[in-house]
Order: sequence, then C-alpha cells, then structure tokens
Amino acid sequence: MNRILINEANGTVGNRMPSGWTAYDGLFWKSLDLAVGKDWAALQLNGNTVEQAIVGCLFTDYNAQTRWLKESYDILIADRWVLASNNGRVWVLVKGDRMVSGVPTVDNGTISASVVFMNVSTVSGGYTGNTTWTAVNLTGIFGNSNMASSYIAAIANGNNRFIAVGYGSKMATSTDGVRWTAVDVSRIFGVNSSITTIAYGNNKFIVAGYGGQMATSTDGVRWTAVSDGIINSMSVDAIAYGNGRFVAVGLGGQMATSTDGITWAAVSDSKFGTRDIYSIAYGGGKFVAVGAAGAMATSTDGVRWTAVSNSGFGDSYISAITYGNDKFVAASFSGTMAASTNGTNWTAVDVSRIFDSSIFAIAYGGGKFVAVGFGGKMATSTNGTIWTAVADSKFDASDITAVAYGNNKFVAGGYYAKMAYLPD
Repeated sequence: MNRILINEANGTVGNRMPSGWTAYDGLFWKSLDLAVGKDWAALQLNGNTVEQAIVGCLFTDYNAQTRWLKESYDILIADRWVLASNNGRVWVLVKGDRMVSGVPTVDNGTISASVVFMNVSTVSGGYTGNTTWTAVNLTGIFGNSNMASSYIAAIANGNNRFIAVGYGSKMATSTDGVRWTAVDVSRIFGVNSSITTIAYGNNKFIVAGYGGQMATSTDGVRWTAVSDGIINSMSVDAIAYGNGRFVAVGLGGQMATSTDGITWAAVSDSKFGTRDIYSIAYGGGKFVAVGAAGAMATSTDGVRWTAVSNSGFGDSYISAITYGNDKFVAASFSGTMAASTNGTNWTAVDVSRIFDSSIFAIAYGGGKFVAVGFGGKMATSTNGTIWTAVADSKFDASDITAVAYGNNKFVAGGYYAKMAYLPD
C-alpha cells in the first residue's frame, strides 16, 4: 500500500492541528493510503493552494503516466479530472477552477514528472484580460427598471454596430455599446410581442420572435418585414449564419434555412422531433443545434442533420451554445456546461461553483468566452474549460439573458432593462 501526503488543511483550520494530522515544518499534513498511488510529497507555497509533487516510478509511456495521475487524484479528492491536452511532453488536467500541469522526464528508463496542482486564480494563465464591467442605463428604452418584463432577450454585433432586442418589441442600436438609441419596429412586431433573437450574417441583421414575425436590416435602423409562409409559421428561438446560409430554429423542433433571410425552406428532419430547439451556433465548418431534454444535432449545410448520441447533458435542457477558440461550448438551464472540438464528442465542464442554476447565453470574442445566467451570475474563460467567476457583473441579482462581442467589447443585457459592457 502506497501513501500520499497532502496539506489540504493548511489555511483552513487556524493554528490547531486537526485529529489525524501531523505537524511538519510548521504546516499540517496527513498521510492517506492510496492503492494506485506512488510516492508523493505535497507543498503549499506562499499561502496559495499550490502543491508540487515529484513522481518517481516506471510507466510504459506518457499516456499511462497521465492516466495514473488522473486516477490517483480522482480517488484522493473524489473528483473527476478532464485531460485538456497532452502532446507527449506537457499535459494539462482540469476540474472546475483547478488545473494540473505536468512535464515528464526520463532518467535511466524511469519516467518521472514534475507536477503542479493549482487554483486558476493563482496562475497567470487563468487571467482573462479586463474584468471590470460598467453599467449602462437603458431605462426608457427597454421599459421600466422596476418591471421584470422590461428585459433584453438578445444582443448581436455586426457592421460595427450592436443591436439589442427584447420584450414589447423593444429594440435599440449602438456603435459603442455605451450610448444607445431606440428603434421603433412596433409596426412589424406589434407592441405586446417579444423579439426573441437577433443574428448577423451576409451583411444583414435578422430579428425574429415567437409570433412568427421576422425582419431584416442592413443598418440596424431601417427594417423590412419578412413575409414567408414557412418562417411566419414558426416560433423562432435562435438564428445562426454560416456556410452561406441562415438557419432558424425554434419551438416544437422546427427549423428552416435561407440564403438571403427573405425566402425560407423548412428542414424536413431536424432530429429534434417535437422537442424545442433553443440555440444554434456555427463554427469549424458545421452548425450545432441544441435544445430540450439534452437533444443536440449537427449539420454541415443546415439542411441534412445528424443527431448527437451523447451530448453530455443527460436530460437537461440545453439553453445556449457558441463557438470560439476552435471549440463549441454549450450550457443548460440546469447550470451545467460541456465543450467539444467537433460538435459530436462532448466533455463535461464543471462550473458548479459559479452557476447553481440556469446559464442563459454564452459568447466568444477577444480571446475569451463569457457565460451569463440566473441571479446575475457571470463567468469568463480563455479556453472554455477553466472558468473564473465575475465578482461584480453590475446586474446585482437580476438574471442576465444575453451577451455579445464586437467593437472590442462584450455587452450583456438582462431583466429590469439592465445592461453592462466590458472592454478588452
């Protein structure tokens, strides 16, 4: 039976030594039996949670060594780690805001590794640029700040302009994400309807809602209603543009495609059946659509779709998806998240320490992801796998329902007509 020493009590128990621990060099340590382990020594440096372990044992190859490390630490702390990368020399394991980095060496046929466990917050690699959000007052444009119905449902950026849409057919435009001007589209959407989504592609914006209304614009100010029997019969939740066409998705598994945003064709089999489709993204040469009960499907042309057998979300309703940094990142109304490089094989991402409920939207830009959700929760990530909570999103406890990137900044919006922006 092998043993492992780990200083998991230091800094958390004060000066009293807990039962079952021993004092060594002024720190608290305990020794645990670990059947699959070898000989480890763990340290804590400068008060940060950083353990340095030197492993000296024989493995058949580097992959075997990595598997051993992962299994050993899984048993020790009852957590599951994900192998983020392994190029044969340097490998990285991740679990929530924890990261393990290792560099193997060979000495007389014995593969050894210098391994570092750390919190992302203690590592320069976890830094995601500017983290200070600034509130924007949209009272009077999106309604009363005291009313929950005054919410921003979606934001998009295109042609150097942000467009935000929401309840009551409200719309606003901005070139900088700070100063906003109301746009009246009530003649198209009515005054009591909701504009649920907006997208940009092929040099135009497209907005749509649950009532079957849709409109297009090249400048975000002058809008033209779309009169097409296919799209006007849908309740659209999301639109994405890629590979020369728009794809609109919505309630009841409905899906339609268009090359110009004006004439639409229904997709005969979206692979969702009657399950609602909530979000869609394009990247890496394919569309990925997500929706109710963990349903997910991929397509290269938006017309012929293939169901994803295991999205990694179980029966959770997948609420949002985006593409950036060569990967898709999706999230659910249950507050769970997963990432994929191809849209077919998914790996769970632990964000439970940040999101305890719905994640409503995710966006990528400027080298980082931003995810927003219930109760004003927000987080950023450079790789879609390791996430850092935003301490002050400027939304207090109000839900954040939309986020977009453009003009070198993120803009997020939500309930009570709240909005905030984050420059690079």
